[in-house]
Amino acid sequence: MDLDPADTLDDHEWERKFLVGDSTILRGLEGYHIEQGYLWSSGGFSLRIRRTLPLGSALAPHEVPYRLTLKGPRVGNGLGRLEIESQVPNEYGHVLLAEAQLTLRKRRYPYISEGETWDIDVFEDGLEGLIIAEIEGSRERVALARMPWWASLEVTSDERYSNESLAAHGRPE
Repeated sequence: MDLDPADTLDDHEWERKFLVGDSTILRGLEGYHIEQGYLWSSGGFSLRIRRTLPLGSALAPHEVPYRLTLKGPRVGNGLGRLEIESQVPNEYGHVLLAEAQLTLRKRRYPYISEGETWDIDVFEDGLEGLIIAEIEGSRERVALARMPWWASLEVTSDERYSNESLAAHGRPE
């Protein structure tokens, strides 16, 4: 792989995504609920508002923190992208999420497989049945990751499986 100077920046997120073919790996896992909305996008950049609540939590919705994230275009063979994130006061986060044109909800479960920690997203609403696993880490670690036995297809470079695209267009055929 050729190294683009932008690929080494600390504010880049490195990840790979796979469709999950064997959902039995979710049995007994504890996770959390994610609700997110997209506020703006242009030229490969997007601005997202998100709140995350542990499943079964006793927190009231107004107690759940919000995070605002700017994501940039993909770099490094599509494995990385700029990501700048900050917490937003709940009274503003609530308004931003309510105003988002595109939204999605999912449950996320951390899962350890073959020594690697994966985040497995189980989508809700019109995306039910879609399960995507992602691995994040350093550029080198992510590049060397292998497709786990319980996955069926890598979709890292398929923009139809980006959360923003899923919120805008629904599940790919």
